[in-house]
Amino acid sequence: MTLDIVESLEEALHGLQEISPYVMGSAVVTSDGFVVASDLPSEMDEKKITVMAMAMLTLAQETMSELSASDLERVLVESKDSYIVLLNAGPDAVVAAVAEKEAVLGLLLVAMRQTVQRVEGILTA
Repeated sequence: MTLDIVESLEEALHGLQEISPYVMGSAVVTSDGFVVASDLPSEMDEKKITVMAMAMLTLAQETMSELSASDLERVLVESKDSYIVLLNAGPDAVVAAVAEKEAVLGLLLVAMRQTVQRVEGILTA
């Protein structure tokens, strides 16, 4: 991937935090777990987080397939103080975000969908 594409993706991720200030960090990850771009705080282990996120996504996709359900839209993990949300960004990428529990979930999902649209546009250009 060229530096321009990575910079554009990082800009899109940073825009997510501007739209939804409760987002603590986000990343664009390929379907095989490679981090393409990220806007994660330094205290978060980028590689570890993305590998675990991809494991959750794979498990969710397999579960939906076993249930003969339609395509997976998102994975949402909720803890006492935060959310982890994964949204598909085309056939080969995922946008993952970690947000504080104070985030209004519906608004967070809208902001993430906007970011996914930007990411898809960048990746398909």
